Amino acid sequence: MIKKIGILTAGLLAGYAAAATAVVFSDEDGVTAGKPYAQSYIYDYGSGASIDTTNVNGARVLDFTAPTTTDGKSGAGFGFSWAIDASYKPKVTSIATYKGVCLAYEADAPFRVDFKQSTITDDNYYGMEMAATKGSLKRSYIAFSALTQSWKSTKTVAWNSGSQLGVQFSFKDSHAKAAKSGSNTVTLHSFTLGDECVTAAPNVTEGFAGYNGGSIDLAEGAVHTMNMAEVFEDADGDDLTITVKIVSENNSVKLVDSTKYDQNSIIKFTTTPNPDGPAKVTLTATDPTKKTATFSFTINTEDTENLPVAQNMEFEVKEDSSYKSTLLVNNLTKICSDADGDAVEWVQLSEPEHGELKIAALTGIFTYTPAANFYGKDSFTYKCVEKNNTDRESEIGVATITVTNVNDAPVVKILTKTFLNEDGDEKSFGDTLVVDEDFDDFVLVFPKENISITDVDGDDDYTVTGKASGVVTVSVSATDDNYLIDVSAIKDANGVAKVSLVVTDPAISIPNVMFYVKVNPVADAPIAKDDTYEVLQGKNEITAKKGVLANDEDPDGDSTLIAVLDVEPSEGTVVLAEDGSFVYTTTDEDYEGPDAFAYHIENSAGLKSEMAVVMLDVKYRNKSPIMTVDAIDTTVMEDAAAIVYKKAIVTSWATDVEKEALTYSFESKDGKTLVSYTSGILTITPVRNAFGEAIVVGTVTDGKSTPTEFNITVNITPVDDAPVVIWRGTATIDGKKFVGEVPMDSIFTDVDGDELGYIIGSHSKQLDVEIVDGVLKVSLASDTVELFKDVAYRVSLSAYDANDTTKTVGVVFYLEGSSTTGITPVVASAKLNWQGAIQANRGTVSMMDMQGRVMWTRRLPVSESEVRAAAATVQGRKILKVNQQTWTIK
Repeated sequence: MIKKIGILTAGLLAGYAAAATAVVFSDEDGVTAGKPYAQSYIYDYGSGASIDTTNVNGARVLDFTAPTTTDGKSGAGFGFSWAIDASYKPKVTSIATYKGVCLAYEADAPFRVDFKQSTITDDNYYGMEMAATKGSLKRSYIAFSALTQSWKSTKTVAWNSGSQLGVQFSFKDSHAKAAKSGSNTVTLHSFTLGDECVTAAPNVTEGFAGYNGGSIDLAEGAVHTMNMAEVFEDADGDDLTITVKIVSENNSVKLVDSTKYDQNSIIKFTTTPNPDGPAKVTLTATDPTKKTATFSFTINTEDTENLPVAQNMEFEVKEDSSYKSTLLVNNLTKICSDADGDAVEWVQLSEPEHGELKIAALTGIFTYTPAANFYGKDSFTYKCVEKNNTDRESEIGVATITVTNVNDAPVVKILTKTFLNEDGDEKSFGDTLVVDEDFDDFVLVFPKENISITDVDGDDDYTVTGKASGVVTVSVSATDDNYLIDVSAIKDANGVAKVSLVVTDPAISIPNVMFYVKVNPVADAPIAKDDTYEVLQGKNEITAKKGVLANDEDPDGDSTLIAVLDVEPSEGTVVLAEDGSFVYTTTDEDYEGPDAFAYHIENSAGLKSEMAVVMLDVKYRNKSPIMTVDAIDTTVMEDAAAIVYKKAIVTSWATDVEKEALTYSFESKDGKTLVSYTSGILTITPVRNAFGEAIVVGTVTDGKSTPTEFNITVNITPVDDAPVVIWRGTATIDGKKFVGEVPMDSIFTDVDGDELGYIIGSHSKQLDVEIVDGVLKVSLASDTVELFKDVAYRVSLSAYDANDTTKTVGVVFYLEGSSTTGITPVVASAKLNWQGAIQANRGTVSMMDMQGRVMWTRRLPVSESEVRAAAATVQGRKILKVNQQTWTIK
């Protein structure tokens, strides 16, 4: 064998012509390696993989083993290095001169060839999977352009023929699993660098070469069989494709089966009915390089007289049912055929042994009905005869009937409805056995003679089991004479259970109620179970839903459980609530590691559980931002312009331990300032007339931890404000008494709350003007003065505060009945203080800010505490209005 391969290789190597080639190794006699490898090695990894190597006349024989259960972690291999350095380490070699490798080999199972590349560090080399050769030599060309890596890697490294270290041949657990064999012998005959494999064309075998162009005789209906492995051969072991061409003037020859064949195919030829004339057959074998070999011959056909043919029949029917068929009517040719085309008919020869066959004389439909409860095989026979010559008949045909088994329910009869308890006392079906919760197991005895079980299938394939409706579990075992019913408690369960004896065959269950078990309840202590929590440094609040009671149990299920702390944690403090929620706080805010506390639970009956342990795994908590300044404050005058903090200033106020990005927000705490924070710039504007300490609350957060709050204090220094004119209308002089009156606090007010003084300025000469008890009074200058309607009578008034800041206004009076419109103040009595005014029984009281917006209102009377409470909700100075009187309150 080896010598033959060597001779073949010599001829092939000569065919490389001008293409660049280099023999790495070869088992051909007299062939010298032009590019021998420097050193070889073997390796294995994982469990159950190994390799042995042998050099046989230049061929490398590799005997592999690997496990057939793959996990991708086992394999073995043989490899060689192109070149080595002084330390015997592989050196980078270029094989860029060549386009690939021609490998001649034999292999019992698949294996892989990989090219080791210096730029690939994860062993995911470029290579190719090689197929098994089925006992013959195979010559395959491995093109570098067709190589792929072993798996999809997250890091892709391109193929580089200039950075090669060597070649590896491996057999892995995945190969073993695919081949269903844990061993593989691979014989490497030659390994040659080049641009192609020069291969030989397929040939007609020596045994068939003498028949090429010959002929055979084939009678009608006969079959001629040819084994392609005996007709063609290929010295390279290439897979061959076989094509068949039949040329016949009258289509006298055909293929029996498929039209796709290879070198291992069996090809069958037969005649068509009533063949007429010869047929020329040409077989062509083609290898992967499109080289071909042909074998041709002539089939001389012979037309013969044919008897009818009876085809066997098979059908299936279920037990205790029927099967109907129209084959004898619509598809007789599927049962009876005649190659000469003669008319045929079906003739029954025997009856089925285990059933009845009926054939309808009019329709030809036949019906098969198996005997009751029969299942298995049944059959009847028949033949086919030519209608015009009944002596010409077929061989006997057989109709095989498979009657499938349908499981029949067993017949169960309770002969005696009694059983025995553990003490041997007789009990009757339907009795109730009374036990306490969590009772010890007990066994009841039911004599087999008290029950009759009949299996009509005859296989006695039934089981006897027990079934309980809850509260208890039952199991049934058997002795020669009795069924033993073992009754067991379900922990902490109570109530009434129905227990039945069940006969099953195998899918049909027949329960028979035997007795009842009443389980009385027993008070059970609650069960506390250990818990584990992952918490963070500092304070942790665990809700009741996730608290320590969440996995605890109350076996009786009718009590509210409470948690009681037994042992404090060592690295922190815990506040455990009765509902299971708790607050755990580490003593050292930087502590990381384990901690624990213990507790027990109690139910409403006072029963206590065993102690349970709560394990705490304290993890690092992202730290809140830290302020870098002790205080942020500033002082401005009342009604000052906006205070602006630039982004660089604002962001310098805090830092973060984890170097997270920080986000700021700001708002006024007391309404004394207007706050704006945009694009990192903070603007604080004092509200008009506001004074005193104003607080702006800042918040800084890293988005992960608890935000840090801080205050910005703005001290607003008050300034003296001039009195304010609030008069917005005209006054009226009484038409009878000729007197007009207007309260001065309805004309002037002072935002600072100062007490005002008044000065009467110029006025109409017809009037006498005075201010009495805070009320402006006008009357006739003398008895001879006459006033007229629609004439304005003016009075100039000035108000001054403690700093002599003055404000002047003119008040206009009209005689009662004048047509002039306007707001006419009600003539007021002497003004009370606001504490007295709010005691009135009628009217309303309201609180307004200095812009005149109503912030609070109530019906009179109200208490002084209510007023002061309302005043506290309005920032800065405010105005209290009781009916038509007003006061300024700081």
